[in-house]
Amino acid sequence: MLLESLSDLAGKSKENLRILHIGNIANNAYLAARSERRLGIDSHVISLDYTHIMGSPEWEHCRISRQQSDHFSQDFTDCSCEFSRPNWFHSGSTVDVLETIQQHFNSIDPANNIQNFKWEIIPKSQVDKFRNTAISFGWRVLRPIGRKVIPIKFRAKIIGGLVHKFRKMSQIDLNPLFYNFDIVNFYGSSPSLLANSNIQFSSQSKFVSTEHGTLRDYIFADYPLSVDTKSGYELSKVIFVTNQDCLPIAKSMGNPIVVAMPHPVNDEKIHSLRNLRRTKIQQARKRILVPSRHSLTLDIDRGKGNETVYELIKSMAEVRDDLKFTLIAWGDNVKSAKELLSQEESQGIVEWIDVVSRPLLKEMMAESLCLLDQFKIEAYGAVTVDAIGLGVPVITAHNCKNDFDYFGSCAPVLSAINSEEILATILKIEAANLSDETLHFEYSCSWYDNHLSEIQSLRKRLDGYAKSYRGI
Repeated sequence: MLLESLSDLAGKSKENLRILHIGNIANNAYLAARSERRLGIDSHVISLDYTHIMGSPEWEHCRISRQQSDHFSQDFTDCSCEFSRPNWFHSGSTVDVLETIQQHFNSIDPANNIQNFKWEIIPKSQVDKFRNTAISFGWRVLRPIGRKVIPIKFRAKIIGGLVHKFRKMSQIDLNPLFYNFDIVNFYGSSPSLLANSNIQFSSQSKFVSTEHGTLRDYIFADYPLSVDTKSGYELSKVIFVTNQDCLPIAKSMGNPIVVAMPHPVNDEKIHSLRNLRRTKIQQARKRILVPSRHSLTLDIDRGKGNETVYELIKSMAEVRDDLKFTLIAWGDNVKSAKELLSQEESQGIVEWIDVVSRPLLKEMMAESLCLLDQFKIEAYGAVTVDAIGLGVPVITAHNCKNDFDYFGSCAPVLSAINSEEILATILKIEAANLSDETLHFEYSCSWYDNHLSEIQSLRKRLDGYAKSYRGI
C-alpha cells in the first residue's frame, strides 16, 4: 500500500520509480537500496571515494577476517568470495560514478524513449573530467597518509577540512544526475552536497537525508564540513533518524519532516542463525563479545565508552578467570588498549581477534553469553540491532524514554553505565536458568521483528518518501 501511494504521488508506476542513495555509511545506503530493489524500484547507491571497511557491500555478505586497525585503509573488493558487487552500486570519483550510471540508463533504454530523462549526466568539459579525476586520485593517496601522520585528536578537524576542500575543488554539476531520480537520499555528512552545490530545488527530485549519528556533536562543531552538513539537513524535505537520541535534535531543525526509521538491515542471516542461537543458549557460557571499535573521545565523537569496558575487565580479572572477553582489533586506539590489557591477555581473560565482517560477527554473537556495546550514548547501532534480532542479551547505555519516543516500546536490552553495573549484569545473565534465557530469546526476537526488522525500516522509508511529496 505504501509503495502504491508513493507511486501515485510521483506519478509513475513502481517499476519506473528511481531512488538515489548517496554516501554509504556502514552500508546503510546499500541495504536500503537492496530492500527497495526487491520491490521493483530502480534504486542506486553512490559511494564517492569512500573506503571504510563497513562501506563495502562485501562486508554484508562475505566471511572475512583480516588484520586491520585502521578502518579507513582499504575496502573488501578483493575478498575472493562468491558475492559479486551489483551494478547498481557505484563507487569511485564523481566522474567514474556518473559514467557507470550513464551506462545503466543507456542499457535500459538505448532508444532514449523514457519520459523525463536527461541523458547527458557526464560533464562534457574534458578539463572538468581531468580535474575531478586528479583530485580523486590525490585524495585516495593522501587520506591513508594523513591518518598515519596526523595525531588522533587533530585528525577529524584536518581530514574533515580536506574533505570539504576536495569536494569544493572537484565539484561537478549534479543537477542532470538528480533530475533522473524521483528521490535523492543523502547519508551521514553527504547532505553537505546540498549546501555546496547549485541544486535546483524546484526540480522534480525530492531531497531527503538519513542521519547516522551525525546529528550529535558533529553538526555543531566549528568545521566547514560540519557547518555545510547541518545546512544540508535543514534544506532536506525529510530527515530519517536512525538513532533514538538524535530524534529531538532532528525535530529542532525547523522545516524538514522527521521520520524515526530503524537502521536498514538484512534479515536473512538473522533468521538463519536463530536456530543456532537456540541450541547454544546454555552452551554459550564463557564468551563475552565486545565488538565496538576502540576510539578516543573527540570534540565531534564521544566514542564508545571503551574505558568503562577496560575497567570492567581489570576488575573481573580479580574475581574470575573462567570468562573470556573477545575484543576486535579495530579503531584508532587499539595499540593503547592492547598495552592496557596486556596482563589480562596473558592470563587468558582477554582475546583479541582481527576485524571480521558482519556474517562472521553475527555467528560469534550467536555463540556468546552476552554482548557489550557502548556506554556513552543512550542509543544503539547495527551491532545491538543484530544482537536483539538473534536473541542475545545486550548490555549497553540505555534510556527507555528514548525508546518510547522512538518506537513506542522499550527495547529488551540491559542497561548499565559503569563497570560495577556491567559486572553485576553479566553475573546475572550467567546465573539465569534455561527457562529464563529462552524467554529472553523469544521476546527479543519478537521485538526485533516488530520494531527493527528489514520490513519495518523499509515501511518507514517509503512512508517518509511519500511525505516528501505531500509535505506532511
